[in-house]
Amino acid sequence: MEFVDKITELSKKIREEKDFVSTEQAAKQALVLPFLNMLGYNIFNSKEVIPEMIADWAEKKGEKVDYSIKANDKVVMLIECKPVNDLLDVTKEDQLARYFSNTLTSRYGLLTNGIVYKFYTDLEQPNIMDKKPFLVFDFLKPDLSLVPTIQMFSKEKITDESAIKDEIIRLRAYSAVCEVIKNDFHEPSDDWTRYIVKQLPFIKRVTDDVLSEYKNHVKLAAQNILKTYFKEQVDALVRQSEEPSGQQPQQQQEKDQEKQDEQETTKITTTVEELQGLSIIKSILYRMIPPDKILMDDYPKFCSIVYAAKGRPTIAKLYFNESAKGEFYINLPNHPEMEKQGKIKIDSLENLNDYAEHIIKSAELILAKQKEPKPEKKDKSATTIPPDKIS
Repeated sequence: MEFVDKITELSKKIREEKDFVSTEQAAKQALVLPFLNMLGYNIFNSKEVIPEMIADWAEKKGEKVDYSIKANDKVVMLIECKPVNDLLDVTKEDQLARYFSNTLTSRYGLLTNGIVYKFYTDLEQPNIMDKKPFLVFDFLKPDLSLVPTIQMFSKEKITDESAIKDEIIRLRAYSAVCEVIKNDFHEPSDDWTRYIVKQLPFIKRVTDDVLSEYKNHVKLAAQNILKTYFKEQVDALVRQSEEPSGQQPQQQQEKDQEKQDEQETTKITTTVEELQGLSIIKSILYRMIPPDKILMDDYPKFCSIVYAAKGRPTIAKLYFNESAKGEFYINLPNHPEMEKQGKIKIDSLENLNDYAEHIIKSAELILAKQKEPKPEKKDKSATTIPPDKIS
C-alpha cells in the first residue's frame, strides 16, 4: 500500500473514532499508536518505541514523555500526547520543549492530540526546541502535499538527518512567506502599505491618514493583480485540442460535447475558479511534477489540466463553468477506476483536496507511461528454434 493510501486510511479511522475517544490514554491507544505503526515502527518493541520515558529536568523530577522514538540506539524524537479536544497551546509546547532540552540526542519533537500533529525541531538554537512548529498536519483536513514530509519521519528514513533538515528549512521558509503574503493580501500591514505608497510620485509624505486611506487600495489592487496574473499566464499557454492516445472512452455524449467545445475557441472564458483549480492541483503534485510543467488547456465548458510532455496527457478535467449554480465536477481520464465514473460532482472548489490521492495516482500513471521503453523490433531474419529441437 502506498504511504498516501495509509494516510487516507488513518484519516478515515480518526473521523470514525474521534467522538468515542475522550481521555489522553484513549487518544494514545486509538489514534497515536496507529500513527506510529503507519510510520513503520514496532510499537511493541522498546528498542524502537519507548513509552513513558523519564525526562527529568533541573526543577522537576519524575516527568515522563509519552513516547520516544529510537534509531541507531539513540532517542531521535519525543512525542507528547494530549486528549483529542486539547488545543495544543503554548503551555503544552513548553512542556515538550522541557523534555526536548533534557534529551540531548533528540532532534525532533511531536505534540499531538491524535488528530492534529505538530512537528518541531531545533533550527534556531541546538538542543532548544523552536517556538513554532515547522509542520502542522490535521487528519480531519489532510493536506496530502505534506505527505512526503511526514514520510521522512518513518522508521526507514528518520536517520537521514541531512535530508530532513533541508526539507524542514525549505518548508519553514515556504510556509513563512505564504503566511506573510496571505496576511498582507487579506489585511495589508503598515510596512507593506508604506513601501508601496512611498513609490507613488504624487505622495509627498506618508502620514497616518495616508496609510489609513491607502490600505484598502493596496488590498483591492493586490487581489485583482493576482487574478489578472493567473489569467495572463493561462492565456499565454499554447492550447491544443489533442487528447492522449489510448485514453479509455467516456460516456459518448460527454465526449462528443467536449470535442465540440474544443473547436469553439472563440467562446472561451477563463474563470477564477479554473485558475484556482490549476493552483490547487499544482500544490498537490509539486513534489512529483514541477509547477511549470502543469498547464491548463481551456475550453468553453471545461478545462484540462495537462502535463507538459509529449501528447500533453490530461491529469484532470475540471468543469467549473457551472459554478454560478454551485456545481463543480472533476474527471480523471488517465485513472482507469475514476475515469469509468465520468464526471464526479464535488461540493466546492476546496474539496478538490479530497481527491488528492486520486490526482496523485493519475499523475503517477502518466509519468509511468512517459518512461515506458518502446518495444524492441523483432529481427525478421532471426530463426526461432523450438525447444524440442535443442539438443
